Amino acid sequence: KVIYVDGDLNIGGNETGYGILVVTGKLTMQGNFTWKGLVFVVGEGWAELGGGGGGQIVGSVFISKIWDNYTDHTLLPTLGSPHIQWNGGGTNYIQYDHCWADDMMNNVPFTPPPSTKPLKTLSFRILPY
Repeated sequence: KVIYVDGDLNIGGNETGYGILVVTGKLTMQGNFTWKGLVFVVGEGWAELGGGGGGQIVGSVFISKIWDNYTDHTLLPTLGSPHIQWNGGGTNYIQYDHCWADDMMNNVPFTPPPSTKPLKTLSFRILPY
């Protein structure tokens, strides 16, 4: 299942979800949330995780700042700096799981156009916590 939120998303309490989550605004996850699958925070490029509890993301998280705000969607001339903030205590974590990533992406209908030029990575960063 794909959940697309054009704007901010706040998840708290004991929420559980599976699939592909796409957020164009700010993503805030607090408490005992669980997400299994892919999380894309593309647009505002802002994620806040924490607030105590046992929150977990099992799969992959991609954060990319491509515009200043989600209301007018004006693209930046170059990629901006994404923001991730980790707050609170508890046992919150992000666990990379390629099985969730592979299974979710296999459900997305995408046929890349034929090209002699491979895709180019513009930016890559691993954030230890």
